[in-house]
Amino acid sequence: MSFHDVDLLDLNIHIDNPEPLYAWLREEEPLFWDQHNEVWAASRYEDVIFISRNTDIFCSKYGVVPNIDLDTWPDDAMINKDGRDHTVQRALVSKGFSPRNIREMEVRVRELTVELIDKIAGEGSCDVVSALARPLPMLVMGDMLGYTRDTSDMVLDWTDTYVAGGNGPQHLTDDIVMAFGSFVMFHEELMESRRENPGDDLLSTWMKAEINGERLTDEKIMYEHNLLLVGGSETTRHTISGGLLQLMRHPEQRQHLIDHPEAIPNAVEEIIRWTTPFIRMARHLTRDHEMHGKVMKAGQQVMMLYPSANRDPRIWDRPQEFDITRSFSKPALSFGFGKHYCLGAALARMEIKVMLEELLKRLPDMAESPEQPSAFKPGCFLRGLESLPVVFTAR
Repeated sequence: MSFHDVDLLDLNIHIDNPEPLYAWLREEEPLFWDQHNEVWAASRYEDVIFISRNTDIFCSKYGVVPNIDLDTWPDDAMINKDGRDHTVQRALVSKGFSPRNIREMEVRVRELTVELIDKIAGEGSCDVVSALARPLPMLVMGDMLGYTRDTSDMVLDWTDTYVAGGNGPQHLTDDIVMAFGSFVMFHEELMESRRENPGDDLLSTWMKAEINGERLTDEKIMYEHNLLLVGGSETTRHTISGGLLQLMRHPEQRQHLIDHPEAIPNAVEEIIRWTTPFIRMARHLTRDHEMHGKVMKAGQQVMMLYPSANRDPRIWDRPQEFDITRSFSKPALSFGFGKHYCLGAALARMEIKVMLEELLKRLPDMAESPEQPSAFKPGCFLRGLESLPVVFTAR
């Protein structure tokens, strides 16, 4: 099969079963020129590592979304920074993500998880996405940011809409622009409230954070707030729902986890590899660079295709098989790699682990609905389930 004319920013290319495309890219065109979008694409694990590591050649300061101009769509978050600017801003933001903070949050995450499960336990059926996977990460973010419960629901509706802006400028809509505008106004009101009554929430922490006299500006805090919501809620949701789907389709592996709950952390790693919710990030070339016999020119962009890298047979034994006992001599790239490695990775792992622990104890026979199929959400930025109807024995 040939994909020479494929449009990698088509909203339906990466959903359902993109593996034939990724296999062709890895084996035939490991550095692929997407003529529709005039952007390169790297699909092998080691190439993604190389691009991530060599920020002097592949920079982030011009934006990480293909063909979006930061002059038109500014974003002052650390994800769009390099060098010292990135190091300082990340250090300031990370003050709310210490290992101790994450450990202390597990009790609260478990409370929220049990609350969500108890709401549907007596029903015998639910949509995993809307009932469990979608609300949990945002409720956790809401606790960190000092939201009320109603506020978390409202913000989640906005992020669900405007995250589609990450698909690229050709997919921008009025709804996306309006949703992001609503978030910006909400953030400004929230910041004013924190100035008058600072607390121990994450926004207050960021407002007070200082390194050698440097602080986060109000604008930077707004963009980090947005980055936290997208990276912390949207992606974890897709990992939870996608992981549960695989466990339902592999009942022998689910039973292994029920019998051996100590194996859950390794299962989390396989779920993270398998689901890979971020499809791609882009980098700009600061100078010409040759890879696989092709020359990428200074100023061009290259996309890193994380789902393809996480199926690379050069790294993984039986990469197309879901295996919770898999040995991880190298990490999956779902959280990125290098200086831009996801700051919330430990939090995401903990949320997934807790959800598995509680569901396997409380609703161990959860299965896909025989009447309503699951459905993937179209996208070329994030991939994941839009719905996952399930049935189980009511408690």
